[in-house]
Amino acid sequence: MSLVYPDRETNMVGKTSEKTDRFLGKIAQLIPNPLVVWKTVFGSADPGFASEMTILTHLRPTPDGTEVAMVTKHIPAGIRLEDNEMGCRQTLEQLAAYVVA
Repeated sequence: MSLVYPDRETNMVGKTSEKTDRFLGKIAQLIPNPLVVWKTVFGSADPGFASEMTILTHLRPTPDGTEVAMVTKHIPAGIRLEDNEMGCRQTLEQLAAYVVA
């Protein structure tokens, strides 16, 4: 998968190239309803970004729908924790907008 940042984004720098993050991912574990474990490796020549990262997505039924929580483990050294948190928040916001629409 490739994430391409728009040219108007001046503060985003990609890991694969200036405006692109390329990565390979796989679902490592799937337990219907409670858990999805996703492992990803970024395509980068920089060893600070090239290690495997694990994202655990916990799903919990609630009376109003489903609560979704993400936990990231083994974040590559080159990724700032606040950038990873922002990316997870944006993912959850986009998911919420998609399922509510």
